[in-house]
Amino acid sequence: MTENKTKEVIEGVSKQVGQAWTKTQPQLQALLLKLVKSLLPALRNLQTKLTTSDLATTDNETPIAGSTNPTLDKALKTGRTISAKAIAALIVALTKLQQSLETETTLDSTGEAAALLNASTEPSSELVEQVKKEFGIAWKFVKEQVTPKVLSFLQFSVDKLDPIATNAWQKASTKAAATPSLVNSWEKLQQNDAWKKTVTATAPIWRSISGIAVQVPLSDEVKRILDKRAGTVALVTLFSLLIILKPSHAHSQNIKKVAATPAPMSKVTQKKPPSVNDLVKPERGDVPLTSEQIAIAKIQTQVSEVANQYGEALLGSVQTNFKRGRLIVALNDGWYQLEPSKQTQLVTDLQNRSRSLNFKKLLVADAENHLIARSPVTGDEVVILRN
Repeated sequence: MTENKTKEVIEGVSKQVGQAWTKTQPQLQALLLKLVKSLLPALRNLQTKLTTSDLATTDNETPIAGSTNPTLDKALKTGRTISAKAIAALIVALTKLQQSLETETTLDSTGEAAALLNASTEPSSELVEQVKKEFGIAWKFVKEQVTPKVLSFLQFSVDKLDPIATNAWQKASTKAAATPSLVNSWEKLQQNDAWKKTVTATAPIWRSISGIAVQVPLSDEVKRILDKRAGTVALVTLFSLLIILKPSHAHSQNIKKVAATPAPMSKVTQKKPPSVNDLVKPERGDVPLTSEQIAIAKIQTQVSEVANQYGEALLGSVQTNFKRGRLIVALNDGWYQLEPSKQTQLVTDLQNRSRSLNFKKLLVADAENHLIARSPVTGDEVVILRN
């Protein structure tokens, strides 16, 4: 009985969060686009400075001012080069994100989503209050139901790993202390000037981090877990190795494709009977249709069959985006003359037909290119934005 109630609560919260996310997604996209646009100039300026400084150092071959250690100069130069490359990669990623976000905010002849920023007609204050309420319910569920179970699992794991990790650490420390070569290497490292400078430079940072960590309020359950340091470090290490060594989904799919690929047929069995195109000679002006054109024509025919049930002049156009798995249906002004029940039934039929055609997302727009309905993020009911 308790499990059924918990399942109902999870489904209810997921549905409410999905509906709130559907309404707030356009505004969040706009805010993220502004943030990306503000970050790109600063990153480009920083990349220019690092590149210019690196080129000047390379041309002049002069050490850094105040430094007499060639090894340290070389390390700093390498650090600048790596930083410049990392910033360049970040700029490329943010530029692609900006282009994607800008594409998401318009619906043009290419078949992308339209009017996402003005899709919601509710007042902003009511929307904010609704979002706060939905996230409050979700946070309460996480705090009361999920967090105790997670902490219990972590406590159990740390209790099991702590004795094993402590014993292994003691044995490794004793063996290292009894090995003269390791002891001598450690002493030489401590006497190195670069090591001393590094320790001196990072000491304030560690003190600051320690001071901030002490001020963070922790519950008694978390403190009991962190008190067993060996077990905590071992658990974090195991999780990290699991994430690093876990094969990706694409790699698994490639393995399945290779395993499912049939063996090549012999030359005798590869002969095929002549097709109609081989028997009939092509005439002048014949242009063969591509497979994509044939698929689009079939999709338009099936969507027209659904829309014509509610009015012959209701359907405006049908656009497809196979790369993103989207079906975009444009309706005429007759949409606003339908009863709410018929509007709901129409978009439901369109969603069922789009799913049967293997489209992940359905977008319905009106004659003025405003988004009036779309497939849900969670759940099965289509979200109607304008009626």
